[in-house]
Amino acid sequence: MLQVEIPLSFIGSKHDPHFTIDRPQGNGFYVFLNFAGPVKILDKRGCRWHEHGGTIIYAPGFDQWYTAGEADMEHTWFHCTGSSVEVLLDRYDIPVNEVLGLSHVADLTPFLRSVERERLKESPFWEDIVSARAAEFFVNLGRAVAALNDVRFTAYQYEQMDVLRHVRAEVFSQLDRKWTVPEMALLGNLSASRFSSLYRLFFDHSPLDDLIEARLNKQTRPLKTSPNSADSKACPISVAFSGAKWTSHPRFIGRTIEVLNQFPYPSTTSTNEYAGTAVS
Repeated sequence: MLQVEIPLSFIGSKHDPHFTIDRPQGNGFYVFLNFAGPVKILDKRGCRWHEHGGTIIYAPGFDQWYTAGEADMEHTWFHCTGSSVEVLLDRYDIPVNEVLGLSHVADLTPFLRSVERERLKESPFWEDIVSARAAEFFVNLGRAVAALNDVRFTAYQYEQMDVLRHVRAEVFSQLDRKWTVPEMALLGNLSASRFSSLYRLFFDHSPLDDLIEARLNKQTRPLKTSPNSADSKACPISVAFSGAKWTSHPRFIGRTIEVLNQFPYPSTTSTNEYAGTAVS
């Protein structure tokens, strides 16, 4: 059973110039630190400046030292302990005592806010909820670390990938909303054209084609288990509706009429025609 405890955390902690942490041999916890700006950090490679911030997880027993020098410091952090912490870090290939080139960790603030709510409410089994959410956080962190080693993308694109993953999750959590590409792009503070371009790069589909696919998957799940799934309204589209232009779109062959009639025909070429168009 998972066991992860987060006894202390702080979102957006701010300190005056020359603030320095110096803890020889650490403090007995795993300490997660995410810095928003320039910082000098001691890690297993030595003491170095990181002009764009960064992230580090100090393991128990390792010297902790960091400062922003003459600048203000802003960082988000949490202390972590429990029998599952080391297991999760190893499983998801997350280095410890080493600065990671992640100045932005998309899931960090929502994760810590949820942990704080559980700690304050202390509802039944709240410790299990914290452990489960910590495990999910480390999964996503492991993915972000893996992306750093992917030579297909630039450093800028790595940061944008994290942003678009967050936007995609937000959109998919509201599948009933009439989304437009500009509305999605606004969530990531991007222009519609730049958002669409990056979306295709990272997810191999346009934003609205991806949204349609997510809705189709949601709609077809109950149809597959319905006692009436063999009737005409659940007949495969390639049989019951042959001749319609839906059948020429490879991503939607085999869907049902009942499901497909809820959506406009998706584009196979340009994302520009989707600009400002809502999918209801």
